[in-house]
Amino acid sequence: MDVSAWNTVSTTSISTTGIDSVQPPTLANRVIIAIILFTVSLTGIFGNSLVIIAVIVSKKLRTSTNIFVANLAIADLLTSLFLPILALSLIVNEATPLPDQLCGTAMGFVQVSLGCSLYTLASIAINRLLLITTSVSFYRLLFRRRFMVIWIFVTWTVSASITCLPIILDRGELGFDSEYHICGGVSEHRHSALYETIIVCGLYPLPLTIIIVCYTWLFTHIHRHHRKVKRRAKANKPISTLSGGVQNNTQG
Repeated sequence: MDVSAWNTVSTTSISTTGIDSVQPPTLANRVIIAIILFTVSLTGIFGNSLVIIAVIVSKKLRTSTNIFVANLAIADLLTSLFLPILALSLIVNEATPLPDQLCGTAMGFVQVSLGCSLYTLASIAINRLLLITTSVSFYRLLFRRRFMVIWIFVTWTVSASITCLPIILDRGELGFDSEYHICGGVSEHRHSALYETIIVCGLYPLPLTIIIVCYTWLFTHIHRHHRKVKRRAKANKPISTLSGGVQNNTQG
């Protein structure tokens, strides 16, 4: 086989097994995903609205943990409100797709809200850990109202910065992705892979690691405390039995 024929065969095999083999979702698949997104949106709007209303109405629920829960509900509510736009982008006619500005705004809010949800879950994990493992005075000092406001502001700022700064610096773009027919990162942008890497590395690993570490630590602390209590109970049991026996003998 000559060199030209070999190059032709190699190019054909690469194109059939490489990037070109990744096919966009079919219309049937997009409709199924759109239905799921609409369902999640309706459920999220209803459930998270109830949580927010409950925290606003009841003063007893305004604890430091429930403030984080309310912030989580607000973030999830925003996600739920913009999910229908993502669902519409999946099923609209290819000749008349959703405007890039609408798609980009919706996807931007979804990414910021999802990031805030994850960082809020990490904050709740830290809150639970410190409540169990530290003194009451230190816990109340750390989670006073002013500090809580700053903490929640940071969760939104970090998520918004990770999502928006790369776009401002032209390291990515949000809009209607014609290749996959959905609102999201525009795959035609020259830095689309870099932007996806920034989003994945910035929004997910850190909060998930914090959640795993905090609850593992909390489980270990509670398990160790339970074993100490169990050992003390076993140590005190013979003493009480012996003292009871001595009393009986004395009375006899």
